[in-house]
Amino acid sequence: MSNSYTHIVKVVEKQGKNFIKVEVVPMSACASCSIASSCCGGDELSNKKYFVLYNSVNAEVGDEVVISISAKSLFKSVMVVYVIPIILLLVVAGISTALFDKDIYTAVISLGFLVLYFVVIKILIGSGRNLDVKVVSKNQKQTTGM
Repeated sequence: MSNSYTHIVKVVEKQGKNFIKVEVVPMSACASCSIASSCCGGDELSNKKYFVLYNSVNAEVGDEVVISISAKSLFKSVMVVYVIPIILLLVVAGISTALFDKDIYTAVISLGFLVLYFVVIKILIGSGRNLDVKVVSKNQKQTTGM
């Protein structure tokens, strides 16, 4: 699994026959990770993240599983969510500034295009199930008896 990021997540809910809702389990190394702010950041209380994934390893509620996302898919996600909207906002603001004299028109038109962009992205991508995030292994939670 070269050129991919892996993380341990905990299954919190089964959704239908083939999907699971998982919660990112912060690890000690997360606090110093370069992508921590877009993941779980190592802050267990204020930054819980949940994802719905295809259950390829038959995980049950309470299991911990390892998920993986390729660097290519992560890069595409960053482009779609951060870079393209900023470029779109700047281009639309520049065009609307040239066409209209009032700044309020520029602001409303620019924000309108931004909202429209994210609505279209939500429709095209759906719930994010098209991302290249894979459940790669299952670690059964160990229980100890007294």
